[in-house]
Amino acid sequence: MHLRKYAITLISLFACVGLVIACAGGWWTIEETTNYTPELFVDTAYKPFYYSPDMFYYSINHDEMQNERFNSKVTSDWYNYLDKKYPESEISSLLFKTFAGTPDSLLKPSTIPARFANSPLLKQKDKKVTDFLTYLKLAKQAEVFALRNEDDWYYYDDKPRKKRESTKEFCNVLSVAYQKSKDKFIKQRLWFQVVRAYFFNSDYGNCVATFNNNASAEKNTMYYRSMSYAAGALKKKGEIAKANYFYSLVYNGCDELKTTAHYSFKPQEEKDWQQTLALCLNTDEKCTLWQMLGVFYKDEVRSIEEILKLDAASPKLDLLISRAVNKIETELFSSTVAYESTAYSNTKEAKEKLEELKKVLREAIKKGTVKKTWQWHLALGYLQTLSGEFTAAKENYNLASKSAAGNKLVQEEARLLNLVNSVSEVKKLDEATENKFLTEFKWLETADNALRKNAIGVWIKTVMSKKYKDQNDFLKAQFYVTTSDYYTSDKDLHAMQSFLLKTKKTPYEQYCQSIYKLGVEDLYEFEAVNKTLEDKTDEAIALFEKAPGAAAGNLLSNPFNGGIKDCHDCDHALEQKTKFTKLSTLKKIKEMKEKLAADPYNNALLLGNAFYSINFYGSSRMFYDCKIMSAESSAIDMIDSIFVKRLTNMTVPKKYYNMALAAAKTDEQKAKCLYMLSKCERNEWYNQGNGNGDVAFVAWNGFKELKKYSATKYYKEIINECGYFKKYAGR
Repeated sequence: MHLRKYAITLISLFACVGLVIACAGGWWTIEETTNYTPELFVDTAYKPFYYSPDMFYYSINHDEMQNERFNSKVTSDWYNYLDKKYPESEISSLLFKTFAGTPDSLLKPSTIPARFANSPLLKQKDKKVTDFLTYLKLAKQAEVFALRNEDDWYYYDDKPRKKRESTKEFCNVLSVAYQKSKDKFIKQRLWFQVVRAYFFNSDYGNCVATFNNNASAEKNTMYYRSMSYAAGALKKKGEIAKANYFYSLVYNGCDELKTTAHYSFKPQEEKDWQQTLALCLNTDEKCTLWQMLGVFYKDEVRSIEEILKLDAASPKLDLLISRAVNKIETELFSSTVAYESTAYSNTKEAKEKLEELKKVLREAIKKGTVKKTWQWHLALGYLQTLSGEFTAAKENYNLASKSAAGNKLVQEEARLLNLVNSVSEVKKLDEATENKFLTEFKWLETADNALRKNAIGVWIKTVMSKKYKDQNDFLKAQFYVTTSDYYTSDKDLHAMQSFLLKTKKTPYEQYCQSIYKLGVEDLYEFEAVNKTLEDKTDEAIALFEKAPGAAAGNLLSNPFNGGIKDCHDCDHALEQKTKFTKLSTLKKIKEMKEKLAADPYNNALLLGNAFYSINFYGSSRMFYDCKIMSAESSAIDMIDSIFVKRLTNMTVPKKYYNMALAAAKTDEQKAKCLYMLSKCERNEWYNQGNGNGDVAFVAWNGFKELKKYSATKYYKEIINECGYFKKYAGR
């Protein structure tokens, strides 16, 4: 009845800009990227059909509840049938946690399993209990074909799947039981079992006939479950028009089966579609069909027009309007926050749909026959916002607010969309505009969470940032969207520091600081890291001392160790007699610089190790980890491009390794310096994009020079640990 659709929906990821707190990488749902709220006016029964480009069904993606869908309802029905005498948990256990032979054993006192020995349900001689267990015996046998196997969805191997099928004999057994049954409640359930068994026996004629023989039954869940199998049988028989009509009745009559009925509903061409419409007994049935068609074939606007002709007050319009608006805004508006829509093939098509829908909504409002006029005004106003008709949009938001007097959520939705309209409309952000927005921005934080205020908040921040950038006010742009490129300029960095330290701020400036994601210590830390990498130790120390919290964190390894292999995990696992923080590392660097003249080789070598270790390639790269630069990535192409050069630069390590080489007096010392310089050369080679192809390394100058020191102990250690050098030396 409901085969899973295997489809891979590609959702665009936000472009990571490097700054940890501003990077919006990840999966974004439709609630986070659209401003128009269907939950406000569309019946929750239709929730799976709210517009969602990133899921097959909104919020649930694929419907995989085939086995469990009715468990709660079935338990409740039997609980009521048994006069509420027995615990629902026990009834549920019998229904869904027993095997095919269990009901037989429960019907005979001598064979009752031990776990049911104290069951209140079995202690009394209750005819209804006996009838329940007798029915359950047949129902359990039907589970062989009725329940979906766990591996039914998988197709990655050639494992044969057991076919889910009933037998003619079992169909006859069920049919006889159905005919004999006198109890109305159980008889309807047996009727369902017969209809389903015929379907899984591929006896589609008897499946439909059995359903039709009792088509006047009470229109409850069992009725629509039976009808869904009859619809499937009609489709198998090639009676597409009638099958689709049945599916529409199931869709409209049973909320639990809405997704399966929708999935199976497939008009093929105009001829069978008109035949389906002709089967309808009333206007509401026709409206249901048009709603299903609009959702299934994603042509909501056509369906809206057709339903308006039939019944302008039909609630079936609500879902279609919300879907149409969300689709259009996803294409035209949400892309502002880097979301890639799959709603339309191109922006031109979306704009055409927008104009078409505006016309339909405008004419419907003018006729005055629609219900919930505030909904129509909101939709029209929002589409006008999207197309730049800001004055007209404002009028519609006001009309929506007036026509929904007393409805707090609608009032807030109108205010939210009007805020979007105002931000869209403004050409220049001056003091008067900022103060006007300040009240609304603060209110936005308190708006009802039932509305899509978070998406609106993200959109507003993106647009405000862009507007400030267009005005060359890059500082205020950072408050709304914080991006790493801003902090590469010392001038801009210091301007932000000055702003944060400013004691007297206007209310708007206070608001800007409240939404800003960085503190002044974060900026000091970032600047201190940069000064360190530039070998400006005194300046770096002074800055870290202004950010004691950032300076105090322990590094994961001793930065002054220099190993043959760059093995971060190995270095992190070594015992550290002295724990180094960012600040203590810098103070030790300062101390070694002061002792260079006294012991040039050892101090220069240790300084080379330190600057190598706090570089991207080193095991203490957590040194540069901060809110603006992240040390989490282990791949160059995952580092923000703005920071790649400074974090992979080997200039400072090479400076001190060359200084140590110049001061080296023994062959052992020279071999060590040459190898460390070789590592720097290798990294520079990697920085140029090498090392990913067939050539893993080249004969670096350090390798060539190292061959002169083949008699040293350190040379032999290199041969044992470095595969590159061993391969080179063996040539």
